[in-house]
Amino acid sequence: MITKGKEEYIPYLKNIWKECFKDSDEYINFFFDNRYSDENVAVKICDGVPVAMLFVLPSMVVVKGKYEKYGYVYAVSTLEKYRGKGISTELMEFIEGNFDVKGTFLVPATESLFKFYGKRGYKDAFSLKEVLFDTFETDINIKFEYDISPKEYKELRDNMFFDEGYVSWSEEALKYALNENKFVGGKNYRVEYNNKVYAVMGYIEKGRFFAREAVVSDEDFYTVLNYIAVKENCNEVYTRIDIKRNIEGNKIKFGVLNGNDVINDGYFNIALD
Repeated sequence: MITKGKEEYIPYLKNIWKECFKDSDEYINFFFDNRYSDENVAVKICDGVPVAMLFVLPSMVVVKGKYEKYGYVYAVSTLEKYRGKGISTELMEFIEGNFDVKGTFLVPATESLFKFYGKRGYKDAFSLKEVLFDTFETDINIKFEYDISPKEYKELRDNMFFDEGYVSWSEEALKYALNENKFVGGKNYRVEYNNKVYAVMGYIEKGRFFAREAVVSDEDFYTVLNYIAVKENCNEVYTRIDIKRNIEGNKIKFGVLNGNDVINDGYFNIALD
């Protein structure tokens, strides 16, 4: 049997997450306390208990210039004992008719999974550009704060990235993403420079500043990210950006989508990966 979530399933779902993704109890509890909804999860029941799950997180995707409802398929997972029985395929099939979305998209973790989902109707739709550069000396002064509201973050990213294939998140989803970034040790920056307001979500690891998303114009991209990295005592900056931006980088396949054949190189970020 496959069904939507129920409160009594949550301990079992946490156990599935723990076995499959090896995250800490603190992180798992954080997700279920702040992002979980019975309506956003499909659960496979075997032997009277949940043994597999996937989440369908609501979003809006720009298709032919207009927003349409799509779901981000997240945390597809099956207990080891029940793998190899086609359960993940059953869960994917359950989405149609049980979730109010035109189609779904996801991030395959490996090349083999790109092929796996390709056989199930998913097509390459989202690409990113990897950018890596060394920090450089600067004498400019940029004003920034270590916080930004979900409302302002949404307005900034929707205004900057709106284009065919852009995935827009709700304020609620962005609130979780911003808090999740802080929960894992990251920082959220509100930046004022060149009479503009920008936003950067990032974290620091081993002298490198990882910008999970940079809502910064092409013109000010290097200046702003370099400034933040230098202030954080980093010597490198790494980020993944919209493939269509006029900034040099290495193109990578990122996400696949079904329910639409016209999106190519769309911008999908904040995947909680």
